[in-house]
Amino acid sequence: MKMTPWFACLASVLFASVAGAYSVSLQNNYAVKWPTKSFSYQLDSDGVGSITDGSDVAQVRASQQAWNAVDCSGLNIVESGTTTLSETSLTSNRSDGVNRIVWVEDNRWQFGDYVLGVTQPVFDGYGRIAEADIALNGYGNTWSTAGSRHAIDVRSVVIHEMGHMFGLNHVLEGNSMSDPPTMSPAVDPWLRSRDLTRDDELGACFLYPSAASFTCSQATPCPKIIDQSNNGEEFYSGQLTCTNANVCGGVEQLPQGTKQLGETCTSERDCANDMFCQGTSAGGFCSKTCDPNITASCPSGFRCLGFSNAPGGACLSDSLFGGGGTPGGVTPPTPPAPPTPPAPPVPPAPTCACDVSFSCDVSCACDRECSTPPVVPHSNSCACDTSHTCEASCSCDTDCGHSDGGGGGCNTTGFAPSALAWLVSVGFMGMRLRRKYV
Repeated sequence: MKMTPWFACLASVLFASVAGAYSVSLQNNYAVKWPTKSFSYQLDSDGVGSITDGSDVAQVRASQQAWNAVDCSGLNIVESGTTTLSETSLTSNRSDGVNRIVWVEDNRWQFGDYVLGVTQPVFDGYGRIAEADIALNGYGNTWSTAGSRHAIDVRSVVIHEMGHMFGLNHVLEGNSMSDPPTMSPAVDPWLRSRDLTRDDELGACFLYPSAASFTCSQATPCPKIIDQSNNGEEFYSGQLTCTNANVCGGVEQLPQGTKQLGETCTSERDCANDMFCQGTSAGGFCSKTCDPNITASCPSGFRCLGFSNAPGGACLSDSLFGGGGTPGGVTPPTPPAPPTPPAPPVPPAPTCACDVSFSCDVSCACDRECSTPPVVPHSNSCACDTSHTCEASCSCDTDCGHSDGGGGGCNTTGFAPSALAWLVSVGFMGMRLRRKYV
């Protein structure tokens, strides 16, 4: 029996996507899901190295309980035991029939710093999932369960990846920034994606209804269908329709967008060809990727604004800037809480002569790792980079003037996400990060 892997993952960004409609994928017109309402997994008992009080493992279990508690769903996710193995089908390319949730904290993590978690359900020609592993990025990120704005929140990521584990896909579009869905492809920095929205819950109810079947209505719609283009980019290919018998059936084909560069949009499906809908506080505009280092990267009347957390940028009309070099027609949105988005941490220059390691040396008054919270100038993704001084024998030592590496975001497999970016060139939030990952 041929089994098919499907990759899904979560990216790290500064502002979250917005609610639209829950989505699933089809295999030969069968919804991809487990053949029964109950499945089990093994949990990494060691958790992640940046958390030592066991709260990381507790938040994995809390995420499981949240999905199991959905009122209209019969889903029953079971922890069958713990494991000290951090190997999964995502790191070994081998399927062993055991579902695992683990942190990967070494160079086996090949998906880049901006990808926080990856899930790979393996299913047959009838969409029946046989195995699903979750790998979490402990290699290029610091994790927290206390809501630290400078670390990745465990529950926000794990509860999202568990959705992929049983068949849910990304919510690619919507309109509520104040209540982003858990299944948004980007993590919300203010912890609002920790908790399931009703849209997320309906996805579990459609795939694993507590009753004999899922009953649809105007208030409880049928899911949208996620597909992937030839280069692996996700898009909505249709939506199941609610029949007169109040069951979901058939596939409604979504129309192809016709709007051109610079025209207003509400979702990527409004835009023609390979463009995407770039959100701003002045509204959404059809845009395309560009290189901010190349003047001619965008056509006349548009300028390329670079993403702060990934290569490339988005072409936006000069009219948004009031004719000047700084934004004139755009004002930043005000999120509900906190009132202003947090500024990214700025690592200090390594000027402390006695700070020569990545651990706290109490005899060194200016040791950055002794601060509260510790200040880490960069993720130690270079195995031979063991200090704050230049080690000439280490080719990736950042203290010798090299780059940290990483951050490529899974270019090796060619899949692409829908996510968000912050356009630091102007004072508003971007809503699309053209970042390759699986």
